[in-house]
Amino acid sequence: IPLFQRPYTWTENNWQALWDDLMVQYEAGETGTHFMGAIAAHEVLLRHPWATMALMSQLNIGSAMLRYVDATLGCLSEAGFSVEMADHAWNAIDSHIYGFTLQEINFPIEAAEYSEVAENYLSQIPADQYPYFNQLAHHVIKGDYDGLHDFEFGLELILDGLERFRHSAT
Repeated sequence: IPLFQRPYTWTENNWQALWDDLMVQYEAGETGTHFMGAIAAHEVLLRHPWATMALMSQLNIGSAMLRYVDATLGCLSEAGFSVEMADHAWNAIDSHIYGFTLQEINFPIEAAEYSEVAENYLSQIPADQYPYFNQLAHHVIKGDYDGLHDFEFGLELILDGLERFRHSAT
């Protein structure tokens, strides 16, 4: 475990708060998609930012994690993925959950500040050197685009990409 991750420790209060939030999400019973759990996990981790690093910084082979992995692999296998592809798919989905959540928690700019920050940094992204990034900044500055990233867009992109691997041996 890298040194910068070792100070993260879970207290009983941390576990209880995380569990309570997970149960609220579960009991809400939203069933719009097979991967609603990914969306719920992302929302819970946003409410408990300490938990993301704690989950990632230690080997977690407890019964809850084993059930989670087994259920995810089972869902993917029953959907037609080979054992190997189910593992790849699970890792891609899990990476999106943790990666997106960490980026959202640690992003140095508040959403309400995007337009102002884009305008302040526009001189550092001249159109002749960075035409596409400059164009994007102008859209954010004018309010044509909010610049907010969408967790579900990334999840759908992953799921759509995985679709082509269903029913294949590798």
